[in-house]
Amino acid sequence: MLPGDENGAVNGADPQVLCADHIVDVDLKSIVLVMNDKKYECELCGKADAVEVAPLSELFEAILQTLNFIYGTSDDELLRENEGGNYHGPDMTAADVVRVLCGQVFSDDVSALCLDIVANAIENATNGKLFTNLPALLDTADLVWKRDKLTELVKEESRFVIVQQLQASIGPVSRTPSPPVLLGRLLGELVSFGEHHLNLVKQLPEGTEVYRGRLVNRRDEIDPPTIEKLGPPLGRHAAANRMSPAGISMFYAAEDVQTAIAEIASHDIKPMAMMGTFQLKKVLWVLDLTQGVSPFRARSYEDILKIYFLQHFEEALAAPTIPDSASHDQIDYAPTQIVTEYIRWASETPVDGIAFRSSQTSCKNYVFFAGPEKTKEDFDLTEVALYDVYRSAEGRKREA
Repeated sequence: MLPGDENGAVNGADPQVLCADHIVDVDLKSIVLVMNDKKYECELCGKADAVEVAPLSELFEAILQTLNFIYGTSDDELLRENEGGNYHGPDMTAADVVRVLCGQVFSDDVSALCLDIVANAIENATNGKLFTNLPALLDTADLVWKRDKLTELVKEESRFVIVQQLQASIGPVSRTPSPPVLLGRLLGELVSFGEHHLNLVKQLPEGTEVYRGRLVNRRDEIDPPTIEKLGPPLGRHAAANRMSPAGISMFYAAEDVQTAIAEIASHDIKPMAMMGTFQLKKVLWVLDLTQGVSPFRARSYEDILKIYFLQHFEEALAAPTIPDSASHDQIDYAPTQIVTEYIRWASETPVDGIAFRSSQTSCKNYVFFAGPEKTKEDFDLTEVALYDVYRSAEGRKREA
C-alpha cells in the first residue's frame, strides 16, 4: 500500500485528491474516480469544491499494478544470470517507466507535475529499485502473444487457420499444436478480447458518409462517375493491399474527403481526383481500432500483450502499401491479411469492417468487407466532385 490509508488519507486527514479533469485516460479514470457528497480540495489546482475526484493513493496503486504487468525489477530472480547473480536487464528508473506508461494520462497543464508526483510515489513504494523492460512474468503462457510469433507463423509456416469449431470436429489435437491450430487459437483469443473485453465493435448509423475516389488525368476520364466506377473493383482487378490479397475486393474509404485524397494520391502522380460521397443505407458494425486502447484496461500481463498486439496491428494497417511490388515484398502483407480475414469470417460478433487511423492525416480510414455488389446494397453514391491534387497540401475542389 502506498502512503495514506485505504481512502488516501494521511494521519486521519481528508484524502489527497486530484480533480477529475486532470486525468484524461478514460480507462484509468474509470478505475480511480469516485463521486462524493463531500467536497474536496484538489492537490494541484486548489479547486475547493471538487466532488468527482481521484484519491492519490488509488491513483498510485492502479499505476503500480499496471507497471508490474509490464516491467520487472532488478531484484527479480528470473532477470539474473544463472551464475553470479548479475542483473542483465536495461536500467530504468521509476521516472523512466512512469514517463512511458503515463505520458498521455494527464491533462497538458499538469502533466509534468503529475508525472513527477507519481514517479516519486512509485520510487518510494519500490524502495528505489530499477526496472527492466523484460516482463515481470517471463513464464506466462510461453509468451505466445508476442506479435512476432503470429507474424512468423503466417509468413513462414501456414496461412490456413483451423478455428475452434472445426478443431472440435476433427478430434483432439496433438500435444504440440500444428501451425493452423495455433493460428486459430491466437486469432480467436485476440479477436474475442478486442470485441468483448475492450468493446471495440462500434455502430456506424444509417446515413453515415464516407469518401473514396480515383485519380484521373482529365475531367472526362470517368464518365459518368457511377457507383460501379468509383466503388471497389471487381475481384479479378483487385490488387494486393494490407488487408486484402490480390483478387479479394474490399471497399476502402475515409471519414473525410481530404484523407481519402491523401490516401490515393500516394499511389500515383495523376493531377486530379474524382471523389465520391458514399452514404450508408443501413447500420453497419466495425471493429474500431482508432479509440486508443489504454494499458490500464489490462488485468494481466497477457492482456498487456494483446493490447500491444492490437496497437501494432493498427500501425501495420496504416502503413503505406507498395504499388505493384514483387510478390516476395507482399509477403509482408500476409499477417494483416490473415487477421483481417479472421475478423471478417470468424468473429463471434459479426462485423462489416475495420476502422483504423490514417498515417496520412491521422483521421479515420475504413475497410468494409464489401465487393462491388455488396457496396451497392450497403451504400448510395450521393455526390461526386473533382479535386485538384496538391501533394504537399490539401486537394482543392474544382468548380463544375
